[in-house]
Order: sequence, then structure tokens, then C-alpha cells
Amino acid sequence: MAYSLEMGMWRRITAVPSELISDEKLRMCGELQLKVLLCMLRDGTADAQTLAASLRRQPGDVQDALDYWAGQGVLASGDAPAQKPEAPARKPEAPAQKPEAPAQKPETSGTAPQEPRERRNILLKPPVRLTAKEMERLAARPEVKSMLTAAEAMLGKTFTSSDTSTLLWLTDWAGVPPDMLLTVISYCAERDKRNLNYIQALAVEWMNDGIETAAQAESYIKQRQAVHSYENAVRGAFGIRDRALTTKERKIVAEWADAGFELPLLKAAHERTVEAIGKLSFPYANKILFSWREKGIKTPEDVERERAAAKENRHVERSYDIEEVEKLFADDLNNLSGGA
Repeated sequence: MAYSLEMGMWRRITAVPSELISDEKLRMCGELQLKVLLCMLRDGTADAQTLAASLRRQPGDVQDALDYWAGQGVLASGDAPAQKPEAPARKPEAPAQKPEAPAQKPETSGTAPQEPRERRNILLKPPVRLTAKEMERLAARPEVKSMLTAAEAMLGKTFTSSDTSTLLWLTDWAGVPPDMLLTVISYCAERDKRNLNYIQALAVEWMNDGIETAAQAESYIKQRQAVHSYENAVRGAFGIRDRALTTKERKIVAEWADAGFELPLLKAAHERTVEAIGKLSFPYANKILFSWREKGIKTPEDVERERAAAKENRHVERSYDIEEVEKLFADDLNNLSGGA
């Protein structure tokens, strides 16, 4: 049997200019942007609603994709410019800031005190989304381009245009250095917090708290990890297996960390608490621990010695009372005999 090439599908061909699939443009766009581009190359014209129905995506997301290609100069609109208006300058020469109180001391003990940091007031959300031209300009910086590549690898995903805009806004208007931003992303990835909104919020929070370099971020992460490890140790010592600590409990545990209470002493305080009131109680254990601290009790051995001494004191006091009662009783008997 002889075969021939079926030419049906080749009768209509969509040409794709090489410039549209350059490394730079592909690097800045995501899956939806590519799908929208292919639809436009195939049909020549379409609107956001029609494409949204065809691709089964939200019209707003499709409109963003259309705006992206409009910003690249690929699409044009007969009604209004597809590209969003240029954003106002987002990096004023002297941003208005109101100094606030210095940041509180670290939550954990055993670390050198840090210098007070001046809090900033960076907005959580950008005034407007970056335009395609702005993203292309910012992403051309070598340190930013390297950051984006490394960030994709850390998070295990290919960034959409919106993802890229978020990270570029953080480095541009918010002023987060690319190496510090990578430190934040690495920290979030290790905690399986890979959502870009979460990463953005954390980076802004740290910048507002005065953490402005990769070195400061790494130091802060070590402190947080030490606190987390201490909290886990406390949960184990107190037999907490099925829940995290409450905010009030974490505050108490932070005080224990600052005071330098070690795990064996914490276990002893928990045991004493259960003996006294029959249940777990962080406030009660807190009172015990700080009362021991005032007495110079630092180890379980000190606790046992204090307990033995207390028992001995109670025994001495009880013996003295019994002797006094017997003496009074004997005097009463003598008085009765004499009277007789």
C-alpha cells in the first residue's frame, strides 16, 4: 500500500516572527501570555472576553496577557491603548518616613544584641503594576537577571509576567537588594511557602523592620530558627504533640529563652505544675521558673535539694508544734491534780 502526505493541516499556516520568541520575551512571559499570543497569531484579532471563553480563563487574566503583548509593541487596540499608563515615579529621592520606635530585641537568648533598627514604611502593594517596558529594563540588570533565574530554581516554577512584576517591584520601588530577596525566597522555599504574595509580604515586613541586607536577613533567619527550635523543645517537654503554641504561650516561651532556662529545668517545672494543679499551664510554670531563678535554682538537682529542704523544714515545724502541745497538756494535768 502506498502512502501520501495529508496536506489538510498545512493549508493554513501561522507564521511566528523570530523576534516574538526571543529569549528575552519568552523569559518575561508565562503560559497564558503564550496561549494568548498564539490565538492572536491564528485569528489576527480578538477581545479579552472571547479569548477568555476560548481558553477557559478569567477575563481579567486574559486582559493582563493582552496588555503584556501590547506593551511589547506586538498588539494594538483600535479603541484605546492596550498598554497600561506609565506609573508615576515610585522611587522618590527622599521618601517621607516617620521614624518609629527601635525594633524589639531578638526573641531568642544567647545572641549578641543588635543595634536598634529604624522602621520604614514601605507599602505592601505597588501603586500600579509594572509595565512591560519597565520589566524589560529592570530585568536587564545582571544581578536582577541572576536573581530571577535562581528564584525560579528555588521555587520550582516558571514565573508568569505577574510573578516577575512582583519581584521586580520589590527590587525597584521597595528597594529590596536582589541578594537579600534571594535569601527571603530561600527561607520561604525551605518552609514550603512558595506563594509570591507571601514572599512579597515577608520581604516588605523585613525591610520595614530595618532588615536591609542579605547578611542581616541571614542573621535574622538564624534567630528565628533558634526560636523555632526552642519552641519545639518546649512542646516536647510539655507533651504537646497535636498543636502549635498559642500566641500567649509563644510570648511566655520567648521570656524563657531570654532568661536562658534550659530544657531539663523546663521539664521539672512542667512536672511540678501538673503535681500542683493537675494540668498543663504555661502561666503557672512561668511563676515556678522565675521563683526558682530568684532562689538560684538552675538544675533539676537544685530542684530536688530545694524540695528535700522544704520537707525537712515542714517536719521540724510539725515536731516543734507537737512538743508544745504535749507540754501544755502536761501543765493542765498538773494544775488539775494540784487543785484536787
